[in-house]
Amino acid sequence: MVGIEYVSRIPASVPAGKVLVHNQVKWSQDARPCTSGFRAWLDEPRPYYEECHCGWARHLNKHYVEKRALEARVGVCDATAGKKKEPRL
Repeated sequence: MVGIEYVSRIPASVPAGKVLVHNQVKWSQDARPCTSGFRAWLDEPRPYYEECHCGWARHLNKHYVEKRALEARVGVCDATAGKKKEPRL
């Protein structure tokens, strides 16, 4: 079956053919999924997932965040780049 599998803990590894993704909410680097609006899931790679460099799940080589979540947060801190986005005019 193909689809998203939400996780309640950071996995030790990511299964072949899957990527670990999280949503874009305020959280700490040791945040546990399913708390304070923070969600993480395993899914197939998708074009709207972007590699994230926020420091969460450091033991994994890579994890991702939804691009559309980043684009929707105009004028707020972008965790993947560490820079403040400028508001669109």
